[in-house]
Amino acid sequence: MDIALMGASNPHIIKTIAAINKIKYQYNLIGFIDNDFEKQKKGFFGYEVLGGYEKVPELVQNNVSFLNLIARTTRLRYETTMHLINLGAQLISIIHPTVDMDFVDIGIGCMVEENVSLQAFIKIGDNCSFGPGTIISHEVIVGSHVFFPGNVVIGGRSVIEDGVLFGMNSTVFPNVKIGKWATVGAGAVVRHDVPEYAVVVGNPAKIIKYNETYAEE
Repeated sequence: MDIALMGASNPHIIKTIAAINKIKYQYNLIGFIDNDFEKQKKGFFGYEVLGGYEKVPELVQNNVSFLNLIARTTRLRYETTMHLINLGAQLISIIHPTVDMDFVDIGIGCMVEENVSLQAFIKIGDNCSFGPGTIISHEVIVGSHVFFPGNVVIGGRSVIEDGVLFGMNSTVFPNVKIGKWATVGAGAVVRHDVPEYAVVVGNPAKIIKYNETYAEE
């Protein structure tokens, strides 16, 4: 399968694809899509940056599939993914071969890196990213467009709604609900429900402000 990656910013995905292909050849990485002209001139770790959005329709015609790597904010991740879809892109999920996916229901356009633990009976939406060392405990529900950068721990039976952004080394206690488009700061320990759009930091986590209310998707 020919694939292109949106956002020339995460070299670890190249390692993940190589690990998958060592077991069973699945992916031919043809290059990256990035609107940054400087990146287009330089390339990215030996791969060509093929162009920006203008290149997507041509790749779609050639049956190339896409995965979005952009993670600066979950809102930007959502917007760039929707733009790809509007251009006709078919999304795929890429999951490191060491990750056990038994009893896990996962959507499209997700990236799961190495050393991620997804425990039993988890439901995951579309366009999510799970960084190394993340642990999602049993019976957790994860919405779409959620970003776990690495070493995040989510306790059992918690609910993570759409668009939540986690900082590294953050922890959510069991049976906690994190509202849509909330932000959990790096190292935060969340013991109680977090309302929509809230930004929480610290141990125990406390609200310091609210994100801008995004337009309904």
